[in-house]
Amino acid sequence: MKKSFAVSLLAFALAACGGSEKAAPEVGGARVNVRGNSANWNNGTVDLTIQKVGAPTLNHYTLAGDGNYTWKGTFDNLPQGAYQFCATATWTTVTFGPQCAQVTVQKNKMADVTLVLQQSGGQQTVNTNSPLITGLVLSDGAPSYGETITMSAVATDPSAVHALGFAWTAVCDGTATVNTLADANHTTATLTSDCRGTERISLTVTDVDQNISSVVEFALTYSPQGANVSVTLNRWPDILGITTPDAQLLPGDRTTITVTATDADDASLSYAWTVTCGGNTVDPLKVFNAPDMATTGFYADPAAVPVGDCTATVKVSDNHGGSVTGSIIIHVRNALQIQSSSVSATMSNVTAVAGGVQANGNAKSEGYVSPMTMFGHAITMADIASIAYDTNKAWSIAATPSKPQDWALVVYTQGTQSGWYGRRFGAEPYFAMSLNDPANTWNTWSTASSSNVLRFYESTGNAFFGAYNDPDLAGFLAADATRASQPVLAFSLQTGSAWAVGFDGELGALRVTLTSGESSVVTFTP
Repeated sequence: MKKSFAVSLLAFALAACGGSEKAAPEVGGARVNVRGNSANWNNGTVDLTIQKVGAPTLNHYTLAGDGNYTWKGTFDNLPQGAYQFCATATWTTVTFGPQCAQVTVQKNKMADVTLVLQQSGGQQTVNTNSPLITGLVLSDGAPSYGETITMSAVATDPSAVHALGFAWTAVCDGTATVNTLADANHTTATLTSDCRGTERISLTVTDVDQNISSVVEFALTYSPQGANVSVTLNRWPDILGITTPDAQLLPGDRTTITVTATDADDASLSYAWTVTCGGNTVDPLKVFNAPDMATTGFYADPAAVPVGDCTATVKVSDNHGGSVTGSIIIHVRNALQIQSSSVSATMSNVTAVAGGVQANGNAKSEGYVSPMTMFGHAITMADIASIAYDTNKAWSIAATPSKPQDWALVVYTQGTQSGWYGRRFGAEPYFAMSLNDPANTWNTWSTASSSNVLRFYESTGNAFFGAYNDPDLAGFLAADATRASQPVLAFSLQTGSAWAVGFDGELGALRVTLTSGESSVVTFTP
């Protein structure tokens, strides 16, 4: 059962001594001060438990706020001895702690205990590498002039593999006096106070392997007796995103990387960028122009950054020991070797003419060419950037819609669904967008032009033969997600079986360009 902090602790003292009939032991006291970092917590409470070491009784107390982001409680008549102080808190959906420290209460002495209550839920799935200072224990939080006190720190390395270093300093307020601490570079240090005002104590805990530190500061002031418990709540920063305008660079190229981060407790955040390429660490000063800023330049220094993938990692830290990390991949690539080829392919039932071949009008004409012949490697439909070819005939389809015949484009994909091929994608000139084909003129039919734009349809299994509202190549591939991944078996230009007899149109070169920049020109021969 939780108790109000104003309740007398006489029963606590009697229980610790074995009963009310025995003489009360010599006692001390405890004062509790809890501070929050956000106005959102002002109406919340802090739960505190106090238990004398070795005693079965665990006493619960609720500390209420005073409206100024401070929670206080005074506890009298604590029998001298060792006690366990533990604090927890919850605001909305965020929980903190529990965090505990063991404190020795002495007769007429005030022990000062500071607990840094770290967020215990909702942590990002990123590495927290900086040391966490989770507790401070002082033998006397209000020493007299010349008195020696002992200060102990509780700190951990989140990765549990790195060594920690400690550095204590003490400065008297309003003076330049720096007091000497014994064992200042150890977990526990001692201070003989010669300050008559407020003593400012600073503890720096450093991950000696990564040279990353966390710092906590507190003040010592005079008080006749009691024990102070100070609890600070800290939520970690949140990385909202890491962006770059160009994630693929050539050696010697530059780009920028920006991390966007927030912190619910602290508007002041610090940043540290590091980079590894091919699994090896690269000197950040050779890559980043501002390795301690939210936005930094990235330089693919040819002398330091090898070709391959580089992981740029940023560590975002607050001023209370919390930190998160995030990464982005930068691809460093050599310049693409754009290839262009000119190949030839045979065409049936044609004769050679200037600029290409001409259908002989006796039977169906058709020619086929594979991506392997054109580019030396396999491709898919998604790899095609553009297709174009030229035709010449004695009439105009636009001027004579009743005579729509012209060379048709067919793309076959690999597979056995239709016998020797998988699927069949076609495009015919008379369906083209912005039709413009003057008679007796070489006209270009293309997937990437302002006129005579080819419309595509699927005629696998003779299921469909095209229409005037068919989409262009990009729309055709987008309409069916399975089309883009189809491996291309062959490109073909051909006349129709139903109208080949009597057709004598001419055909020029077929031109295919890939998204990689590679291109191929195919000339047909009889």
